[in-house]
Amino acid sequence: MDTVNSKKKGFTLVEILIVLTIISLVVLLGFSSYGFAQKKIRLDIAANSVQSLISEARDKTKAGYYESSSDAVEAKSLCYGFKAYPGGGVELLTTPYDPIKTTEKCSLNLNNIIVVKKPETSNDIILKKVEMFGAEQADPVIVFFQPPNAEIEFTSMNLTSDPVMKLNVGYSNSDNIQDQRQVVFNVLTGNVKLQLLNENNED
Repeated sequence: MDTVNSKKKGFTLVEILIVLTIISLVVLLGFSSYGFAQKKIRLDIAANSVQSLISEARDKTKAGYYESSSDAVEAKSLCYGFKAYPGGGVELLTTPYDPIKTTEKCSLNLNNIIVVKKPETSNDIILKKVEMFGAEQADPVIVFFQPPNAEIEFTSMNLTSDPVMKLNVGYSNSDNIQDQRQVVFNVLTGNVKLQLLNENNED
């Protein structure tokens, strides 16, 4: 009597464990990449918000925004500007403009300064460093644009050979320069740009 030898085909326990391990590693790498990309995007959005706010202050001043008034003759131009908080954020400001004054044509009276807008940023993204004219600032810095050409007026600072303001936007829990973006504002031209930080422009 002939007998037929039949072999059972299937996966061994070792093969199943190897496959599960590979799948786990792929999923883990996918989540890590997604988390890294999400972190980078959030930082880029925050830095772009700061850049846009400074540009908005400059452009509103040039456009000639006025105080609300029922009498067009009494309407007065406004100064627009921004306030940068080291360890905090940036706010869009407005204040009355007095063309008669020779200095401080934009009122720095705290009772006259109005916060128009605060960028929507997460609590874990802050201004890591505020630098003006090559010197790091510990206190808030206020910059205003004067109508009609958006000449720049700033507080308690003397212009030096380095006419730029640098705002480092980054995560509060990280000092890694890869977790920061830098907004560079030229106080002579009013131009504002966004750049990545590297070893050469960290300081």
